[in-house]
Amino acid sequence: MTEELQKLVDMVREAGRILLHFRKEGFQVEWKADDSPVTQADKKANAFIVEALSRLTPGIPVIAEESAAPDYETRKGWQQFWLVDPLDGTKEFMRGSEEFTVNVARIEKGVPVVGVIYAPVPDTLYYASQSAGSWKVVEGGAPVRLMRNETRSPYRVVLSRSHPSPLDDEFLNTLRVRGVVRAGSSLKFAALAEDRADLYPRFSPCMEWDVAAGDAIYRYSSSDRGKSPLIYNKPSLRNGPFVVGAASKYDLKKGGLIALTGAVTEGFLESLRGNLLGYGYDCRIAEPTSDLSPSSLTTTWWLTGDKSLAPSIADSAIHYAVREEFPTEGNVLAILEKLAQKN
Repeated sequence: MTEELQKLVDMVREAGRILLHFRKEGFQVEWKADDSPVTQADKKANAFIVEALSRLTPGIPVIAEESAAPDYETRKGWQQFWLVDPLDGTKEFMRGSEEFTVNVARIEKGVPVVGVIYAPVPDTLYYASQSAGSWKVVEGGAPVRLMRNETRSPYRVVLSRSHPSPLDDEFLNTLRVRGVVRAGSSLKFAALAEDRADLYPRFSPCMEWDVAAGDAIYRYSSSDRGKSPLIYNKPSLRNGPFVVGAASKYDLKKGGLIALTGAVTEGFLESLRGNLLGYGYDCRIAEPTSDLSPSSLTTTWWLTGDKSLAPSIADSAIHYAVREEFPTEGNVLAILEKLAQKN
């Protein structure tokens, strides 16, 4: 473990002690504008981690859940930054469950290169880096390397315990499933890294800080350093729907055009692009000056919300996924399913 990573581990352990103090002594709860809870423990741990990171890496900016996030114009040029969720699983924490965690990750060029998850109860630490892989430490014992197996169906699926979606069952019905695991907070990513689950679908809203540390633990528990549909420092820090794990599920052609109609937002296109990138496809958002020639469409997936950008070329060179309406959840995966069925 590098010196920086050791200091990071010590920091999240101390943040965990802060959470346990409030859990023992009691805490007040407030409600955010999005109707999610925040406690004194969240705020105290957030302040501690932000201050500690500013000392550890003074030149690297920090985005933390309980701090005001800078706008995209300010951060779009950042090559690296920290993402912090000081208490992931606030609902679990409030009701006395053990499934709450401290999460810190360092992002470089849109990828989490270091990630740490700490579950204070029962003293379980996960840490990962691009160079060292993913590791688990229980109650201060010896580190154990995490190596997941690449799997095929039937799948074991891990689902959120506190954020179920009506689309969960719909998604499960598209697969051959041999088991469902329920978990809270970032421990869903740990279930993938520990090879206790194969797929983690998420349809309900979450933010980049909710997933970054867990994403790192997942990515680097594989010898190929893991494919993931998640990307970071997007114009919106909110994630669209995604499925992590078993990247071979979407076996598509190497390129084409996805021309979408309806209320298509930049965030939706970024979410779809992130999924395709994560599954190993070159994918770009089309502009009026983009090369949408037949040769380009054989090697790159192009996305646009402006159907007028679709060139007048043979339909055999393009794959359309056109929908007139866009509900807020589920469409990214519906589009991928539609493309997969066309192949």
